[in-house]
Amino acid sequence: MRHLTKIFLLLTALLMSVVGSAAAKSTAPNELEYVKAYDTYEGGRSFFRIEIGIKGEDVESEIELDASISKTMTIALNNTIPGKVSRHGGLSAVEYAEPATALNVWQGNGEQTKIKIEFGKTIDDRSYRAHVEKANQGLKLPTRLMIDIDDYVFLDEEEIELEVGSGAIVIDPGHGGSDSGAVGSAGVREKDVALAVALKVRDLLEEQGDPVVMTRSTDRDVHSAQASNGQELQARVNKTPLDAAIFISIHCNAFSNPSSNGMETYFYNGSSLGRRLAKLINEELERYGGLFNRGVKSANFYVLKHSAVPATLLELGFVTNPEEEQLLADDEYQEKLARAIVTGINRYFGRVMAGGM
Repeated sequence: MRHLTKIFLLLTALLMSVVGSAAAKSTAPNELEYVKAYDTYEGGRSFFRIEIGIKGEDVESEIELDASISKTMTIALNNTIPGKVSRHGGLSAVEYAEPATALNVWQGNGEQTKIKIEFGKTIDDRSYRAHVEKANQGLKLPTRLMIDIDDYVFLDEEEIELEVGSGAIVIDPGHGGSDSGAVGSAGVREKDVALAVALKVRDLLEEQGDPVVMTRSTDRDVHSAQASNGQELQARVNKTPLDAAIFISIHCNAFSNPSSNGMETYFYNGSSLGRRLAKLINEELERYGGLFNRGVKSANFYVLKHSAVPATLLELGFVTNPEEEQLLADDEYQEKLARAIVTGINRYFGRVMAGGM
């Protein structure tokens, strides 16, 4: 009996040791390993990335933006200590490049680390995304908090026209005339939806005093019914005045699988302003239209590639999806899409209005 009691006590002590070790491990704070800020290109898009390496697994972060005083982003890492990265030493673990103008790291209240990055331009909530990537032992990478900021934010002001001025907004309703575009199972035609939404966009823009040029305002071919596809598309591009501001082509998507769904916007790769335009309208289409967002993508579509001004092509939804076909044919929903497009245009020109239109 004394022997069994001894074994029991040993097992109890061992168990308590393991539990105590696990508790100590779970309560131990994370440790900051490094902070990097650099330009990167990923998935067909350019970003200014803030990469924060952390020794630990459960990363809790809070991001605050302060544009009123000194255009800064402050990142608070809870349950994390600065470790070798601090304000006074170890700054070799901090690397940053323009457009960041300053980067500071310090320990906040308790076991909290704060990182403040100053920029020369204002960053808003819609211009960045944050995500955590797990540690990769094979590549010897710690857990990383990634914050990606769209690089259009940092364009010089002279690169962005903040007012339309005399520059017209060109609206291009896709297809038309002899070309119906995609046709849904209930008979809804892409060319009709594109024109209906485009005319609503035109009316909203003209109401606020913007000059508008339509590549077509009726159900017709822009070049001719006998024209080749290239001739027809070039005729649309040719409608763009020399002093035009932007070019927006409106379409509906289609696919053999009727379950394919959602909206997306496109820009020509290499056009920073085209990407900015596509992104801002994309955000508003998601907000107003409520469809699944397939993203902002680059493409070599003819009207994007050959446009002399920043351009975007919009796919408002799938006319081959029965639910979306019904929506796209609805007058009230078309009005929502038009307001989304105009709100995106206003944001592009710096005319941000609280609550949109």
